[in-house]
Amino acid sequence: NDMLIFPNPSSGSFTLQITNDKLQITNVEIFNVYGENVYSSIINNKSSIINLDAPNGIYFLQLKSEQGTATQKLIIKH
Repeated sequence: NDMLIFPNPSSGSFTLQITNDKLQITNVEIFNVYGENVYSSIINNKSSIINLDAPNGIYFLQLKSEQGTATQKLIIKH
C-alpha cells in the first residue's frame, strides 16, 4: 500500500505515486511474466510518469528501498 499506479490497465504511460512519505526509493524495475527485466530506473520523486514501450500483457513493478521491496501488478493494454 506504499504506491499507486494509475491508470492501471495502462496503454504504456502511467503515473507511479509513492504514498508513504517515509519511503526512500532507490530503484524501480518492471518485469514481464517470464521474469525478464523490461525497465529499470532510479527515482527520487514521490510521483513519476513512466513510459513503458512494451506489448500487451501483465507486468510486475518492483520498488526497492532501504526499508525493503514492494511489488505491484501492472497491465499494459493498447
